Amino acid sequence: SPFEINITFDVSGEKEELESLRRFRYADNPKLAVRYRLPRLYYKPAINGKTTCTISALHDSVYVAGRYNKYSRTLSQTPWVIDGIRKAETSVEELIALPISKLVNAKDYVFLSSGREDVDVRTLGRGRPFVIEFRHPSRILYLPEEFVAAERVC
Repeated sequence: SPFEINITFDVSGEKEELESLRRFRYADNPKLAVRYRLPRLYYKPAINGKTTCTISALHDSVYVAGRYNKYSRTLSQTPWVIDGIRKAETSVEELIALPISKLVNAKDYVFLSSGREDVDVRTLGRGRPFVIEFRHPSRILYLPEEFVAAERVC
């Protein structure tokens, strides 16, 4: 999956440097302009003092798909919270996504299932299809055994 690295430098006096570049005018001979005029504009180093740098690295999302069966009539599909009060101890989403989330070490995730069901409805047969998008994971390479272990926890 694509990997993105962002590097941001914060240089004090940056405005002064940009202003002097704006004032720089090319002569008829660009080589002479660079050789004689540019050094006069830059009599001090471009970076003075301390410079801070921020580095961030991001991966594309990791997607995990599967099917789940729900045999309980008291388990909701997604976290069930009304007016800040949790109505159910856990949910299908949490039981499936949280163990895998620990494996991929993602910043957050989105649980997508094929359809909705009421709390008191069981899901039998082949199960209900789902996909989980794990956003900005720290890992992207996994062994099959790691997912088998995460599946046992679910």
